[in-house]
Amino acid sequence: MKNLFLVALLVSAFSMALAADDDHGVVFSANLSTFNEVPPKANGAHGTFRAKLSEDGTTLNWTFTWSGLTGPPLFAHIHFGLKGGNYPVMTFFCGGPKGVSGIPQKPDCPQTTSGSISGTTTADDIIALNAAPNDQALDQHDFAGFLSALRYGSAYANMHTMRFLGGEIRGQVRRGDADGEDLHAGFDFGFVTRLAGTRR
Repeated sequence: MKNLFLVALLVSAFSMALAADDDHGVVFSANLSTFNEVPPKANGAHGTFRAKLSEDGTTLNWTFTWSGLTGPPLFAHIHFGLKGGNYPVMTFFCGGPKGVSGIPQKPDCPQTTSGSISGTTTADDIIALNAAPNDQALDQHDFAGFLSALRYGSAYANMHTMRFLGGEIRGQVRRGDADGEDLHAGFDFGFVTRLAGTRR
């Protein structure tokens, strides 16, 4: 019983530490590949997305890179969706959105098959996905909802080209610490069962 109580305290403390870090200074990342697209592509272009949330939790500072595309990029953005499906766009890195009321347009993507851009995303950049046929309960300028999608693995970065209008490179966004590592990776939840089982 004492061991179970100790385990409960440790798990509770760890969960509270993660919750306290849910917003400020968190890093997100994605490794993009043609093989992550739906359907996948065999040409082998690739890219990266690296981002860090500001300490006040209002701005996502990011860098997006790409290499080996079949042609210059048309646009790049983050979709609200899971691996294996195609979903609507929440916000742009470059090339849009065009004609969306209340959302500023990002600069055009550099017209190179390999390159890098850096920028910021704030509440001003979040596109509404709250009406049929794409009702995902994300309101315009809902930065908290956007960050939750990133944290829970429900977002992917995507870059599109003329040849592959549906997307040429894609990667699911994951949450990581300052070194790009999973914040949960260092905690062995399996020890709960093992410890409890030793003192029955």
